[in-house]
Amino acid sequence: MNVKKISIIGVFIALSIVGSFLPIPSPAGTVAFDSMPAFIVAVIINPIMGGVVGVMAHLLSALLKGFPMTALVHLLVACMMFLTVFLFGIIYNKNYKVVSVIIGTALNGPVSLVPFIFIFDVKFFYAMLLPLTVASLLNIVVAVLVIPKLKEIVTNE
Repeated sequence: MNVKKISIIGVFIALSIVGSFLPIPSPAGTVAFDSMPAFIVAVIINPIMGGVVGVMAHLLSALLKGFPMTALVHLLVACMMFLTVFLFGIIYNKNYKVVSVIIGTALNGPVSLVPFIFIFDVKFFYAMLLPLTVASLLNIVVAVLVIPKLKEIVTNE
């Protein structure tokens, strides 16, 4: 990996922190525009690096908010974030853009909430379902809208 790509990853981790200050109202208080840069990196660099940015984005965002659901719970969320962003990047890069949006939204929204039924209860699942799904969709749609231009910039070395 070259210096330019490493720099881009650093910038997108920083953008994730900025995005964490653009909250989307939810009971958990950590739903924001912090994952959008990870989805972008998954396409313009590669899915693994996108997943890494997703992990860093979530953990740093949660840290700034004081780990409201405990550090261990946020570590689980970060792992799910890695998987979601990684799969999004693979599917998008195979030119299934609409499918990547649907799967990314489903994984980052309802599917990622399933473990919390057992950690907390089903009320938490239902309370977070709409805000997290909407936030996931918004993060992914914004990413998909800017990816073509950013990909063009990154590939023109």
